[in-house]
Amino acid sequence: MVTKNAMDNWKFFYTVLLPTLISFTQNAASGVRVVLTADPPWSRVSAEETVHLTCEVKDSEPSVRWEYSWKKLRGTEGTTLSSSPGEGSSAYTLSHVREDDSAQYWCEAKAGNHSAVSATRAVIVHALVVLTMEPGGRRTFYTTEQVTLSCGIRSNRTGWRYLWYKDGQELPLDKATDTYTIQSVVQSDSGTYICRGKNKIKPMYTASSNSVILMVSGPQLSGVLTRPQAVLTLETAWIEIFRSDSLTLRCQVEGSSAEWNYTWYRDGRHLPLDPSGDRLTLTAGNDSYSSEYKCRGNRTGQPSYTEFSEGFRAHNIVSCTVENLARVAVGAAILLFLSVIVNEGFWRRARKMRRCCI
Repeated sequence: MVTKNAMDNWKFFYTVLLPTLISFTQNAASGVRVVLTADPPWSRVSAEETVHLTCEVKDSEPSVRWEYSWKKLRGTEGTTLSSSPGEGSSAYTLSHVREDDSAQYWCEAKAGNHSAVSATRAVIVHALVVLTMEPGGRRTFYTTEQVTLSCGIRSNRTGWRYLWYKDGQELPLDKATDTYTIQSVVQSDSGTYICRGKNKIKPMYTASSNSVILMVSGPQLSGVLTRPQAVLTLETAWIEIFRSDSLTLRCQVEGSSAEWNYTWYRDGRHLPLDPSGDRLTLTAGNDSYSSEYKCRGNRTGQPSYTEFSEGFRAHNIVSCTVENLARVAVGAAILLFLSVIVNEGFWRRARKMRRCCI
């Protein structure tokens, strides 16, 4: 009984190897050489690349007109790709190659009863692996920012798992997902990242992706600015608090000459102000004085936002104001009492009134 593998082997021998051996014998007899070159010159390429193959007959009479045929062998399956006459050479282009284009390629030249073949050229297509980082357009981030790395494998195969590397060391991450998210970056996350795929259906790996450099700034990094600090201040003087039913807060970015917009928060929730300026007016009522307020600067440049300001509660200021006024009133009463006690005229009048009464 003849097995399928045996049939494939015989088919490969009769359709590919035997004709190739005969053609090489004819090449030697006729004295011509068929040279196949490739651009790029290496065998391993990534998906989506373009490979140019060129076939040229050497040591042939100038008057001989050759017809070229391009052949492809994938596994045991041989295919004729194209046939065309050429003036000394022929070209074949593999555009936007896929993994199915991985094969042995060669060309055959015929002129009348003469034929000659080139040596085979292997084209091995790896899945294209592209590593990207979000937010994009920069590689320097500030502490507490969120960064997401995405590993994209352009392949017609399924069943990929993902391997992640930082500075050449594999990271112990979930290999089932194609993204790696760092919720709040710290300086130790700085480094060079790459990824690659491992197929769980067929034991194979992709080539490594492009590298992505992540830099996290912080106070220990010499020469790198840390994220600016927003500062919230009370613009209303404490003596004016009881003259009106409102308070004005102001947000500024400490030590920065850049132009900033400002975002305000009440008890941790964003206040949708329009326009969102550097001042916020609080009106008594609706528990506005008992809430905590914070602010943060933001802009289109880098860094895109500042650290949050310290929290501010208006009722604390009101309480302090009342306390200060009470202290002032008490202090004034004491001063008045003391001034009366030490006043010599007061005591003279007191003695005179006492003599009159006696």
